[in-house]
Amino acid sequence: MFVSQGAFLAVDEGYSNRKRAAHHNLLLVDGQGYADEDRYHVYRDIPFERQARQRDVLVSAECGWAHATAEIAAMYDAGLGVRRLDRTLVFTPSGRLVLLDLAEADAAREWTFLLQTDRPTEPQQDGSRLIRSGSASARFWQFAPADCRVVVEVTEVEANPTSSTPELRLTRTLHTLRSTTTRSVEGLFLTTIAPGTETEATRVPCAEGQGVTFGTETVLLSPVARRIRAEEVLADAAAVLLTTGDAPHVVAATRLELGGKVLLDVAEPYTGKVG
Repeated sequence: MFVSQGAFLAVDEGYSNRKRAAHHNLLLVDGQGYADEDRYHVYRDIPFERQARQRDVLVSAECGWAHATAEIAAMYDAGLGVRRLDRTLVFTPSGRLVLLDLAEADAAREWTFLLQTDRPTEPQQDGSRLIRSGSASARFWQFAPADCRVVVEVTEVEANPTSSTPELRLTRTLHTLRSTTTRSVEGLFLTTIAPGTETEATRVPCAEGQGVTFGTETVLLSPVARRIRAEEVLADAAAVLLTTGDAPHVVAATRLELGGKVLLDVAEPYTGKVG
């Protein structure tokens, strides 16, 4: 879920009895969700080797940055041959969300990114989509892939807050934005959600790595190769997080050069504030 201004902007299905990845803000592989889904206790009795992992965690209470990468590939049916499905999530100090999804499989697959909202998203002239929930709003950008197929569907999900009281059963309506790639061995989604309507987000040109800037906040990511090459920023790191007027934050970094000045050069990967 994504909550801002006292409202739910990116949502899920609620308390359904048969939980499915397709009803959440997740990724599908050839239209399929997790191997053990479509039941109430979706994580019960899952072998350790098929559970998700988390790495490269940064939480800065002082400055407001939060970063983590989830390794999700093991959650999908082994027959899909998913070698990698890593989702990197970054929250900026201003409450903006950046997502980078990196996927790989043994054979070409369709990769589908899902965004669930209570109302249909509204296309904007700059390529973003407006999310509304009551008086609250946010803007959603998807910078990659450039050639994905985007459709918006209405999904009806039956939910029940408690199985002991069947009469409380209700139906939840989700407006689902589905972005699907052409069939490929690898997939990459770079997306952002920014509260309000005034924020502008642009993609940062990178020779290596991926980046998004909101003007005063910039997110540069390379969770696998750990090499970021952008104008003014050269780093061997999983992430470089920049705020105007503040020292940079890095994740799993051994070197950071900013504006031609070396700020970090260490043998062991470092996560935290630099300077």
